[in-house]
Amino acid sequence: MSPPPVRSAPAYRPAPASRPRETNKANKGSGNTNRGNLPSAGTPSNVVNGGRQPSATSKTVPQPSTYTSPGRLPSTNSSPGVDSSGFKTTATAARAGILNGRPLPPGEVVKNKDGSSALRTKDGRQYVLGPNGHLDTFRGTNNTEARFRPDGSVHTVHANGMTITHGPGGVRHIIAERPDHTVVVSSSARHGYVQRQFTAGNQQFVQRTHYFNGVSYTRVYQSYYYRGVLLERYVPISYYSPAFYGWLYSPWPAPISYGWGWAGNPWYVYYGWYFEPFPVYPNASLWLTDYILSTSLTQAYQERVDAAASNSQANPGPSDAATTRQGALTPEVKQVVADEVQRQLALEKADAEAAARNATVDAGSEAIPQTLNDNAAHAFVVSTALEVSTSQGQDCAVTEGDVLQLSGPPPVNSAAAEVKVLASKDQDCRQGTLVTVSFQDLQDMQNHMREVIDQGMGQLQAHQGGLPAPPAGASGQIQSSFASAVPPADPNVAAELKRQVHTANLTEEQVVSQATAPETGTAGGVLVVSSPSPVTISLGQTIDQVVASLGNPKQIVNLGAKQIYVYSDMKVIFANGRVSDVQ
Repeated sequence: MSPPPVRSAPAYRPAPASRPRETNKANKGSGNTNRGNLPSAGTPSNVVNGGRQPSATSKTVPQPSTYTSPGRLPSTNSSPGVDSSGFKTTATAARAGILNGRPLPPGEVVKNKDGSSALRTKDGRQYVLGPNGHLDTFRGTNNTEARFRPDGSVHTVHANGMTITHGPGGVRHIIAERPDHTVVVSSSARHGYVQRQFTAGNQQFVQRTHYFNGVSYTRVYQSYYYRGVLLERYVPISYYSPAFYGWLYSPWPAPISYGWGWAGNPWYVYYGWYFEPFPVYPNASLWLTDYILSTSLTQAYQERVDAAASNSQANPGPSDAATTRQGALTPEVKQVVADEVQRQLALEKADAEAAARNATVDAGSEAIPQTLNDNAAHAFVVSTALEVSTSQGQDCAVTEGDVLQLSGPPPVNSAAAEVKVLASKDQDCRQGTLVTVSFQDLQDMQNHMREVIDQGMGQLQAHQGGLPAPPAGASGQIQSSFASAVPPADPNVAAELKRQVHTANLTEEQVVSQATAPETGTAGGVLVVSSPSPVTISLGQTIDQVVASLGNPKQIVNLGAKQIYVYSDMKVIFANGRVSDVQ
């Protein structure tokens, strides 16, 4: 069975706490710049020692008092200052020292020269407010952190080994790295991937088992460093024959019309004002361009549907921009994308020839380093909703299917490049705006384009629906040099994503509980509230239930049917996925 339409997920970033996927512009010049200026912690007060239960069959751990989240609240688009995590910190309320209807706790306050201020309580919690009085950052015990936008909505949460980012349109991205370096990335229980590293021919790769609406499939990426940044470029496990790439690169004997079958499709109804397919196709690159754009817009619509469902909203209705064509995809913009498709086809053809020689391509000679420095005008189709900065220092959002263009190399020692918005569905980042995008995000966009091109080439080789037939000798495939070393797909990817989303929901509620607790202390490194609501780990509980209560373990010992989750003060033993002992 062929894989579902490629839908990109946020790529894993090592040490996510140092760089959320979307840069937290809300903290610029305030919270982030004053980490070293916070006052020293005072003596903890009202410490409650929950103690340890002597029984080997259960253990009670002091936890923050239970916070009842308002549930799936409307997104900040319809109810400013409130998001699905349960935080409510409007700018007006924050200036008055209010978080979720409660005053910020008393503590020592330091005023900074830029007008921001930092409050630290006796129990070690830290609150950083921006010059305008809005809450920028909350840092709790156990290395928990929440960052806020100026409107009071949550931007990023770091806790329990997770980075949870709330992106444009209410879409949430969750990244977690486990002790064995397995990485799980998700935006919902139906969409994400599990990533594992492997080595082949002295080259570092990662294998991702993607999951999308009930179907899983594997992709491989080659790891490399550029200007000190770890990047991963998509590499096919198998290539087509050089003759097939040559046919794709050349004009067809005669233009063809193609029936896409989108009429009445919800995504096309929603984005019909923005995108129209070419009436005829004189070559494969134009057909692949419409294939890439339609796939990206399908993803954009699905992101909106998923975010609406998670926030208990109705599905998207007609687009607000349907009355105007400002920012729409013009034939000229689509030709810029088609030119980039041609470049990527040429690169893949060269890679296929290397694979035929059983050679591994050096990632540093391709991908983003080459793209940034060849002085050509390169096009990027946005694959994941992002927050970016304009040349005027303002913030705006680009979403799947928007088109950006790079026209020159970035500054020396920079880890980001300036690009122009050629087409945009929303009026946030308007057409013609210059914005700064990180190398990682540009590599993600390029990866997504190559992945969708590969999928489209499969349809072109099958030449169904009126597509011209490739010439004789253009069939067959060439295996990559690393193909035999690719690990098998993760059979538990669906369960892993479901578990992660569940844990993320509880994690955000726990951070809310810490931030709004009236008086707290620390005992053994565990946050303890003066009126603790203990959580009991007992026989028969599932791994999900234990992780939701205690967070990710420091170490996992996998013995097949038996697993041991090692925490700082206990070991939880599972047999067949359920607690069998606590030590």
